[in-house]
Amino acid sequence: MAAKQNPKTKIPEAVADRTLWQSYLALPAATRLRFSVGMALFAATGIVVSNYLEKNIPVPAEEASKNK
Repeated sequence: MAAKQNPKTKIPEAVADRTLWQSYLALPAATRLRFSVGMALFAATGIVVSNYLEKNIPVPAEEASKNK
């Protein structure tokens, strides 16, 4: 299955000769979209969980006074 070639980007047929970016570009557009959305959701979840933990687990008094 040959990947659609962008005239600006030549993707080698041999997988071993590709860079990570060329391998990403060789994926079908729908797969790249799903992967990108999944990574964005993972990052957003990490931010939400981090904020939740910061609110619900207070910093011990010793550490809070050291950072001032």
